[in-house]
Amino acid sequence: MYTVGITFHSCGCSGPGYIPQGRKAIIDYLEKVRSEYMKSLVFWRYRIEPENKKERELDYQKNSSHLWAVNRNAFKETVTNQEGINYWLKRITELEERLNIIKADKP
Repeated sequence: MYTVGITFHSCGCSGPGYIPQGRKAIIDYLEKVRSEYMKSLVFWRYRIEPENKKERELDYQKNSSHLWAVNRNAFKETVTNQEGINYWLKRITELEERLNIIKADKP
């Protein structure tokens, strides 16, 4: 997995966390991650962008985890839908490239 740019990290509090064992487990894991990325992309495609400070603050209260994933300064500035879409499309593309490499590498 390291050869295709996949590593596993944690804060160290409870060990390295889940590390898939075997090619099938890796593929299953990455497909699950891709599914989560797709859900995030759907959020950004259907989100109503705030038009003023009050709407931005309400949006942050409701969707802070989505906003913060895309822009660490989301509390202070508006994150556009296009920023979110671009962010998740890039992540999905990178993950699919790695997944294709793993799938192509016959055991």
